[in-house]
Amino acid sequence: MAQKNKGPVWRRYMWQRNKALQRGIPWLFSFEEWCAIWLESGKWDQRGNLHGQYVMARFGDAGAYERSNVRICLVGENVVENTGRLPVRGFCVPGYQTKKWAEATPRQRARWRKQQAHMTGKTHKKRTIVAMSKAAKGRRMVVRAGRRCWAHPGDEDYPTDG
Repeated sequence: MAQKNKGPVWRRYMWQRNKALQRGIPWLFSFEEWCAIWLESGKWDQRGNLHGQYVMARFGDAGAYERSNVRICLVGENVVENTGRLPVRGFCVPGYQTKKWAEATPRQRARWRKQQAHMTGKTHKKRTIVAMSKAAKGRRMVVRAGRRCWAHPGDEDYPTDG
């Protein structure tokens, strides 16, 4: 039987759960546990997948999504932790895209071409620009562990003007 819609928080939980399962990562959270972690972090309003926003990350990007194996951190921190394990800087693994293209089916290649053609010369939609502006409101640049990143109102290292 289909689960009743429990609102936007439930949809965010289901989205993250389904993405993890699609990637073959075990999901061991109940809805209540997942909500508790985000509420304890105090970063619910700053969550997202853009630079300067917060994500639920697994330690070492390994194991299941479960209370003892996750933390709330900045997107940039998660990217740095995980790309540091690659043999070459960032995701620039030599031949990765070539191999991906060679192994793709003709249908996948056609879809990728269509996506690229669709994006050529396009700008963001108005609602996207408004969302990005809203996400940036109030944040200040700080240095954490020798790296520049964003601090949001309420963070312990948020600079005060005075």
